[in-house]
Amino acid sequence: MNRNYIVFIAVLLFSCHFVNAQGLEPGDEGKIRAGLRLGVGAGFDNQTIFTTYDGIDIHLSAGGGVAIGANIGYRLFDQLELCSDLVYQISLLDQPVSNASAKFTRFVFSPVAKYLLFLKKDKSRISINPGFGWGFYSSGTTDINASDIPNGGHFIYEYKNASGPVVCAEFEFCTRKKLAFTGGLKYYSVEYTLDKLKIDGTTIPFNMIYQQDLKRISKVDGSGIDMYIGISWLF
Repeated sequence: MNRNYIVFIAVLLFSCHFVNAQGLEPGDEGKIRAGLRLGVGAGFDNQTIFTTYDGIDIHLSAGGGVAIGANIGYRLFDQLELCSDLVYQISLLDQPVSNASAKFTRFVFSPVAKYLLFLKKDKSRISINPGFGWGFYSSGTTDINASDIPNGGHFIYEYKNASGPVVCAEFEFCTRKKLAFTGGLKYYSVEYTLDKLKIDGTTIPFNMIYQQDLKRISKVDGSGIDMYIGISWLF
């Protein structure tokens, strides 16, 4: 056997022995993650939905809002994890009004690959996890209920499924019992395309909408930044 190989094997065996002597556990390669996720964020594009009698504009964004859902993942290598959030997200008006309401809702599925940069690595672990992935957005809907306003109505804008890039960075503490606590930031970019418009329950054909108005409402920017926290288990 080549002498270099013998030296390499000897160093490897010594390293393994040294790691075990320090009480370090083997890596989490092959483990599955399952947990809960809660987020809150802000969108980049705010659309004026109402204007009060005092001249104050009331806005709604297709990005940001409140998100709640599940997080699942698989530790491909000790420092590389493939995971995904599956959440329901809702955005509301930036100011409440007494005689109308509006919201933007969607379901988000966002697979992400994360690289774990360990700050502490023994029986409990602390890491910073940057990641990149792709988000898939379905059932995007703007629901504006202005029925109590004179000459108002109930407007529902339904959007086609959309997708776009996702970038995240998070801080994670994992206990020796494999219970992980996570907090992070997520940036995402997505644009929604109008699929259907309903007014008071009636679907309105696009050829009956003024082209200038159709152009204004046909595209919605749903990009934003969210802060999130989570708890999960590795098993």
